[in-house]
Amino acid sequence: MFDNNRKTVIIASIVVAISIFALNLLFNRGNLLLAGGSALLSVPFFLLGTRLLRSYRGSLAERASRPASDAENVVWDVYMNKVHVGTISDDRLAALQDTVADNWRNMATQAVNLFGVPLRMFDLFVSTIPAVTFWLILGWAMIAPDSLVETFSSVRSSSLQQLQHGVSVAIWMLINICLVAFLLRMGFGGQTYGARNVYLEALGDLLRQELKVAATGSMTISRESNGEVSQFQPDMAGWYRARERARRSARAARA
Repeated sequence: MFDNNRKTVIIASIVVAISIFALNLLFNRGNLLLAGGSALLSVPFFLLGTRLLRSYRGSLAERASRPASDAENVVWDVYMNKVHVGTISDDRLAALQDTVADNWRNMATQAVNLFGVPLRMFDLFVSTIPAVTFWLILGWAMIAPDSLVETFSSVRSSSLQQLQHGVSVAIWMLINICLVAFLLRMGFGGQTYGARNVYLEALGDLLRQELKVAATGSMTISRESNGEVSQFQPDMAGWYRARERARRSARAARA
C-alpha cells in the first residue's frame, strides 16, 4: 500500500505530531484544543518530508549509478577512532546510504529512541524539581524575606480554590524551568539523555562490513583534494546542507 519512503515519512510525521501536541500541552497548561490543533502542523511536514526524501533518494541513486571513470565518483577515506581503516568509492558509499534510507524500520527504531528520551528525563525531573523548589525558596528568602513571610501568611488565609490555582501555577512554572534547563544542557552541554542517530549507526555497521573492520567507535569519512580536507556528512541533513551550499554558489556565480 505504501512504499518505504511513505512509511518512513509517516512515522516521522507521527513523531512530529505527538511532539508538537505534548509541548503545546505543557506550555499552554493543559489546553487540549490548542495542542490538538497545533499537531496538524505535521500535515505540511508530511508533504514536505515526502518531497525531500524523494529528492534525497534520487540524489543517492544518481551517485550510485556513476561509472568508475566519472570524475565525480571520488574515493573517500574512512577513519575509525581517527585511525585510517580503508577507502570506499562514492558510488558504493551512495549505495550503502540508499540501503539505510530504504529501510523504514530505521525510522521506527529512531522514533522509539526519541520517545525514550522524555522517559529517561523523567527520572531526573523527580529529583530536580524538589531541588529547584528548595533553591528558589532559599533565594527568595535571602532577597526578599518580608515578601516570603507575607506569601506564606496569604497561603494560610487562602481558600481551597485559590490554593489549588496557586499550586497549579507553581507546578507548571517549575516544570517549564526544568524543561528549559534540560534543553539548554542538551544544546550547550552535550547531554543527549540516550538520544542517538540510528541512521548513522546503521550506515556505520554496513561500512564496517564492507571494509571488514571489527572495531567499533567513532567513524568519519573524508578526502583530501588540492591540499584541502573535505568532511563527508553521510545523512540527509548533510545532503540538504550540501545542496543549499551548491545552490548559493550557483546564484553567486550567476550574479
